[in-house]
This record gives sequence, structure tokens and C-alpha cells, in this order.
Amino acid sequence: MKVKVAKWGNSLGVRLPKAAADTAGVAPGTELDLTVENGDIRLRVPAKSSRELLNEMIAEAKRLGPEFEPETVEWGPDRGSEIIDDDPPR
Repeated sequence: MKVKVAKWGNSLGVRLPKAAADTAGVAPGTELDLTVENGDIRLRVPAKSSRELLNEMIAEAKRLGPEFEPETVEWGPDRGSEIIDDDPPR
């Protein structure tokens, strides 16, 4: 698919055809990773972070209802290196 480069202020811009944007899941405001290697320009949708994936899974579980939320497991009190002391030393 060929696209034209256009002047946009002091920068250059490329318009993404609707079919390409829909296929890649790109919408206005989406941030993309741009890399230049050996004269090639590549735009990529960045991979989601672990936090983003976890938030999506939690939101989906809540959307489906309480019967789909995992139950909390109580493992007992923290022991050994599980204990994190956030208090500053005195």
C-alpha cells in the first residue's frame, strides 16, 4: 500500500488509510513506536504492559459479574523475605 508524505508544520506526516488503521487497531490519539533501521521507517503499535493487561482482565471479570471474579486465597501471615519493611530506619 502506497501513501504520500505531506508537510505538517516543520515536520512531515503520513495519513493512514482507514483499512490499514482498522486492521492495526489504530484510532486517533493512539501512540505508535517509530523506528528507523537501514533507511527503513517502521511504525508499530506498542505491546501492552503487564499492568495494562492486568487492568483489562480485571475490567472484563467485573463486566462479566461477580461469579467470574477469582476468589481470594488466604495464605496466612507473611514470613521471612515476604515481609517488606517500608518504615525508614531510625
